[in-house]
Amino acid sequence: MAFLISAGFDWQFRTHDATSSSSATIKASGRLQRPTWSLAYAVLGYLVDATIAVAIPWLVVSKLHGHWQLSWFLTANAAGILCAPLLLKRWSQQSLLTLTALTGGCLIFMWPTLSSLMFTMFLIGLLRGQANISFFTTIQQATTVDRNTLMMWVLTIIDTSTVIGNLLAPRLILTLGSWALPILGVSILLFCLVRLISLRHHPKQSSSDIDEDC
Repeated sequence: MAFLISAGFDWQFRTHDATSSSSATIKASGRLQRPTWSLAYAVLGYLVDATIAVAIPWLVVSKLHGHWQLSWFLTANAAGILCAPLLLKRWSQQSLLTLTALTGGCLIFMWPTLSSLMFTMFLIGLLRGQANISFFTTIQQATTVDRNTLMMWVLTIIDTSTVIGNLLAPRLILTLGSWALPILGVSILLFCLVRLISLRHHPKQSSSDIDEDC
């Protein structure tokens, strides 16, 4: 049922996108000529997904001393992902840079308490769902590049980042304990801040990069 609902949202989004103005399509196509930063944000997002997949069960067992809470956290995360297409209609102007920064902000508040993790897991699902839709929609709109080759590299890079995240997450948790997710969030926020400062101090940067980030 969840898959059918998601497919329905996806079909509706495609229909809406197909009726968009030609100027918007041209703008998106130009933006896809250099998707480097979009891909960087996607890599960060999948590293977050991989870390959460390891960290949340560990927090439930070692800090909350239970097991039933994990089901509620995963349900909240799934609910956020399913709500992402609805939010996209009202919040479609938010860039991947903004979504990545907001994801980092949510990680800062992921402390081992029931209320904190329930709320942040929902928000993480919401933000990650919207970021995935925005990212892959941007890739699909490419008309001036070889989309098949681009998609091959995109999937290879994000799958690799997921594997790396799964391998590094246990070591991160063993080293930092409950601080692992908040420190990861601070690191992502610093990355986004440096990127934003870079954009502000390079007015001659190509318009495609500026449109992609801001």
